Amino acid sequence: MYNEGEITRISDMVGPYSGRITQLFYKVKSLMNRSTMSPESILLEDCLILTTLLKEKADEVIKCLSESHWNSYCVVTRNKFESMCGGQKEGYAVLSYLSGCRKGRYLSTTKKELIEGIKVSLSSAVVSGVSSLDFDTFHLIWTQEKLQQQLDVIDRRWEMSRQSALALLKSGNKKLALRHAKEMKLGTENREKCNSLLNRVEEVLSVIANAESTKQISRKLADSE
Repeated sequence: MYNEGEITRISDMVGPYSGRITQLFYKVKSLMNRSTMSPESILLEDCLILTTLLKEKADEVIKCLSESHWNSYCVVTRNKFESMCGGQKEGYAVLSYLSGCRKGRYLSTTKKELIEGIKVSLSSAVVSGVSSLDFDTFHLIWTQEKLQQQLDVIDRRWEMSRQSALALLKSGNKKLALRHAKEMKLGTENREKCNSLLNRVEEVLSVIANAESTKQISRKLADSE
């Protein structure tokens, strides 16, 4: 099964987070390994992947992304991609498969910290190179996710403060209850600021998505004439 390509060792997979030359090296290495590996050494591998299941998972991820994107491609953060795949190791395997099919491409940029993402083709075409618009959109998407995470943290803290304030009021400790009430007020103010920023980011993303959709529709109409 290994020699026929029905199962794959994760160590043989193309390194999806490396450059094109390195990926080609991994491909050649994998092909060479298939002819020399013994069944015993294959079974010792800590992670074996059924190729058919890997393809099905990749198709499932693309289908899921297609449902929320109008364009022929999309850019998502690495965290979201791995979450959709079911975990870090699964994300590595799926992206390796997509990279091998030239349907997925890793991208990264540094904005005070390393930001990693994936560009995925949602059509039968191979994924195109990463453009400046892709990077700008990707940074906005990353910012959107960060702001949403901040909102979630603020909401959890607000709820904890609310419950603490109620419990302290019941016990007669008004002084500490007032302190938690002030924390709730501060949390509400922070939430409004964070939510305002999130709305602005989402508006820009919506404008970009609408512009890309209009461009795609116009191109299809021109091709049909």
